[in-house]
Amino acid sequence: DGTFVAIYGMEWGFISNSSFPNEGHVGLFEVPKLFGWEPTGCTIGSNCFYEVFTDQAGASYPAMYTKALANPSAFGAFGQFNHPSDGTKSAAGQGVDFNSFQYTTDGDDLIHSIAVISGPATDFSTAGTDTGFRYAGEPVNGPNYSAFNSIDMYNRALSAGFHVAPAADSDVHCSNYGTSTRDRTVFAATALTKAALFDAWHHRRMYATSLPTAQMAFTMNANGSTFYMGDGGIRILGPVATSGSITLHASAADAAGNTVTSIKIKEPVPGATNGSWNLIASSTASPFDFTFTPPAGNHAYYAYITFNTGDEMWSAPIWIN
Repeated sequence: DGTFVAIYGMEWGFISNSSFPNEGHVGLFEVPKLFGWEPTGCTIGSNCFYEVFTDQAGASYPAMYTKALANPSAFGAFGQFNHPSDGTKSAAGQGVDFNSFQYTTDGDDLIHSIAVISGPATDFSTAGTDTGFRYAGEPVNGPNYSAFNSIDMYNRALSAGFHVAPAADSDVHCSNYGTSTRDRTVFAATALTKAALFDAWHHRRMYATSLPTAQMAFTMNANGSTFYMGDGGIRILGPVATSGSITLHASAADAAGNTVTSIKIKEPVPGATNGSWNLIASSTASPFDFTFTPPAGNHAYYAYITFNTGDEMWSAPIWIN
């Protein structure tokens, strides 16, 4: 604590295997037991070594969600949708869509985040280049990401009902962790401690950025109170109750001097499977404040910010009713 905080986990599932549905990898964090999914005909401790088995018949993501919640550390069990894809990015269909983002309440309670960028995976760069994949956002000039899939998977997960925040993963398989990409997942935590980081993650107080020298804020003023990105994101507590007008505030600044070119406040279309979203408001400068009265019902608003370099930032949503 205070110097370097490591978080342990494992990656569950196949993305290319004949005997398991090609449905995507889920990161399981703070699940102290090793989860297995195949083979079925083996003896634990003899020729298979997992501690918790999740059946491989069908895309058993909902079963895994439930078992992960039942095997937490003292911090709880946390999950993430890793490198999501609709399968159009490569012949192997890297990532895919987690059984079409099948929603369960256990899944919602377990899955806290979803990658919007990841990679460069096996790239040996030590210059902070970006040669990985993008899974969300709009076409931009600059950084050199590989072509991303046609569906915005962040929007799709939110549309399915998951209370997820965005993450930017290095996904590095080499020893150059931290130097191969500029992408960062940022936790709005009170301290560099494991407890504070997990508190921020649990409350979805986090954002993703491809510009590590930049910071962003996304807040809401409603009913005389200020709410922050991630508020309303814990299912059992429910969304933030609002009445009348609200003011959404989005801002970003870069210590290296790059400038904001666009701020968009987005709302994913509920139930949509094509990653669609509605534009609530936009600006070409930071900071940006927008006051309006939302229609009655549930809403999820987040900020998507771009810079003159082509870099991007995604906030966690604020969920309201």
